[in-house]
This record gives sequence, structure tokens and C-alpha cells, in this order.
Amino acid sequence: MGLIQPIVQGRERAGNVELEGTYGTYVKPTAGGSIIALDHNFTPNYGRELRNDALPGSRDWVERFEARQLPEWEVMAYALAQGVDPLHYGNLMKLAFGQETDNGTTVTYDHALEPASASITMFHEDNTTPAFMEAVSGAVCEDFEFSYDGENPPRCRWAGPAKSLIQTATGQAADFGNPRAAQLNGALTGGETTVTMRNGETANFEIGSVISIGTSTNHEITDIDHAPGSALAAHTMVVTPAVVGAQGINADVVPHSAFVDPEIASPSSLLNAVDGELKLGNDSKFTIGTQTGMLFAGFDFSLKNNWRMYDRVAFQRTRQDGSLGRRDVEGTLRLLGRRSDFYRHMQSKIFNNRLSLDILFGAGTVASQGTNSWLITFQGVEFDPNAIDIPEDEQAAITLPFRAFGSSRSATDAVVLTTG
Repeated sequence: MGLIQPIVQGRERAGNVELEGTYGTYVKPTAGGSIIALDHNFTPNYGRELRNDALPGSRDWVERFEARQLPEWEVMAYALAQGVDPLHYGNLMKLAFGQETDNGTTVTYDHALEPASASITMFHEDNTTPAFMEAVSGAVCEDFEFSYDGENPPRCRWAGPAKSLIQTATGQAADFGNPRAAQLNGALTGGETTVTMRNGETANFEIGSVISIGTSTNHEITDIDHAPGSALAAHTMVVTPAVVGAQGINADVVPHSAFVDPEIASPSSLLNAVDGELKLGNDSKFTIGTQTGMLFAGFDFSLKNNWRMYDRVAFQRTRQDGSLGRRDVEGTLRLLGRRSDFYRHMQSKIFNNRLSLDILFGAGTVASQGTNSWLITFQGVEFDPNAIDIPEDEQAAITLPFRAFGSSRSATDAVVLTTG
């Protein structure tokens, strides 16, 4: 008789983003930080250096040194309008752009010289048991990307380095061949902050893991026996807050879910790829300088914050802080090659020929933004010369790579995103 094995499914993942007040200061997940995303990726990047000195009599490696821990993170999501943003990724936008301004009916994200919150704690978990939870703290946004190919819904990507990676599992042990959760090794009466696990089962947890102990929930582990420098006895860990209520000797200890499933956005809040003013966008109105009505076929841009991370500090395993460099904003505009528009290629050869660029996805116009829309504004872009693509059996395409500039030294308008 076959058994259905409880395999973790990608569709069951839930995510969470919390702003940090101080770089690398871990913030527990809350219901208000829940997000919907297409994908979350946390990469450990734990250094392991092979010992390479003389080893007579053998051609095999026999040992490695431990090097620094330099985790990375990445999140990808559909572009969703501001109406559902409180349950999605406003915190990620603040992280990428620098600051957020609530205008009542719209929200603006633009550049800040010194962001109020420059790092986040981010989580994702399997949302059924949960079977596992991962978190990164001290995560900063190095790269933000927006892409729209003229056919599929617009998408966003955020990525960057982090200070710490925290992983939490459900269980590694088995009784009589049946998998089970990690369990206590001793009953609790309530009020305890130090708990003892069955032998070897603290390996499921790390400092920063958020767990449930029996019926007592939402505990953060602040010390654990296998942490570097810990003086705790074997198989023990310290939690905060204290355990609530009596818990049996074999009570399960599992990742705790503080996540709330965000409501799935209504169709009116999704920036779909449907007919618009230019017949190629999602209700899109497109202006460049004083020109309108060109056949808009796609668009993407990237924002790079050029973080300089302090990841070479002596006697430290992890990144300790960072500082922001100059901001790079670059993109590509794609047009169908209508005969009357090829002069754009000629104009791109003119040095310092700077134009404004405004692209609206959703309702309204560039001048009067509607609800459930995104307006991306570049105060000044300079296009770079590029090859003309005229396939033998297809339509010609005009591809215009560009770099965006602020209007002045003190301005914050190289790129501004306004969600409505």
C-alpha cells in the first residue's frame, strides 16, 4: 500500500518583510508584513576554504577552514497596484527607492540620501505545518528591476546582500520509521525560558528561529547549545518570551507561523497585459518628450544602489554594516519599428540629448493618474546608440537603451514610482 508523502509544495509558501530600525537587528514576523510573491530565494554563501598546505603521502583533501558567511536574497513578484499594497511589498519598495510618501490617493517612492530604514528582516515558510522557515536579517536592496514585455503582466525583482541567514526545520528524527516533529525532553509547567530538547534535536533551530512549544506560540530563540560561543548545556536553548502554560514531556517544537495569508488581489489591482491607448500595453499611455502615440512594445529598468558592505571586518563571521554609493538607473525602451519613428535612432547619437520619460500602467493618463495604476517617471534620460534590428521575416524593432539622471544635485527624481 502506497503512502502520500508530505512533500513541501511551492504554492504553499508564505512571505513576510519587516523594516529594521538598526542594521542587522532581527525583527520577528508580524501579520502586517505578509507579502505575496512569485518566488523567494535565500542563498547561504557560507565560505569553506580547503586546507592547501603540504600533505605528504596523499592526493586527497583532508580538511577545510571555515570562512565568512555572506548570504544573499532575492524576491520576485507581480506589479500590484497600491490598493492592495498594505498586504504586499511596500516595505520592499521603501528599501529599494529609499523613502515613501503617502499622498492620500497615491503613494510615491523616490530617492533618499539617507534612508530612515535601510535594511529588513525577511521570512518565508511552508504555510501548511509549517515544515520549515527561513529568514535573513540585515538585508539591503542592491538591485531593483521592473520588466514588461508587452504581453505578460509587469514584474518586479528585488535582490541584495544580508547579514545573517536563519533556518528552522520541523524535525529530523523518526520513531519506528515514522517522521515526527522535534520534541521536548521534559515537561514544562509554564514560565520557563530555558528548554531541553531530545538528543540532537536542537539542530533543527538557530538563534533567531521563531517557534511554537506545544500550545505556547511565537517564541524567539536567543541562545542555543550549538551557537558559536554558547555556554549552554547540550540539547538546550533559551527562548523569549517565557513559555505559557504547562507542556507535556513530548510536546512538539515546530516553526511558528505569524503570517497572515494576504487576500488575493482583485483583477482591477493587477497590471495585466491588455489593450491600451497604444494597443500594446495595459491601459498604457506613453509620452517621451513632446512625442506621443508611438507603438510601445516593452520596457524595463533597473535601479542599483551600489552598497559598499563591511564584509571584511577582522574576527567577524558576517557583514557588519554598509554604506550607500551612487545610484545607477538604467533601462531599455522597445518600440515597433514604424517608419516615422526611426529618427529616434538618429537622436540617440546626439550627446547629452536629455528628455523626460513617463510610463503609466493602468487607469488614467500621465497628467491625471487613475486608481489601480503605476506611474514611472524619469526626469531626464539620455538614450545610447544601438543596432537597428530588422529580421528578414518579422517586424523591425527599435531598441533604445538609456541612463536616467536627476534634475539637479539635490533632487530625488532620477526615477520616481507613484502607485495609485
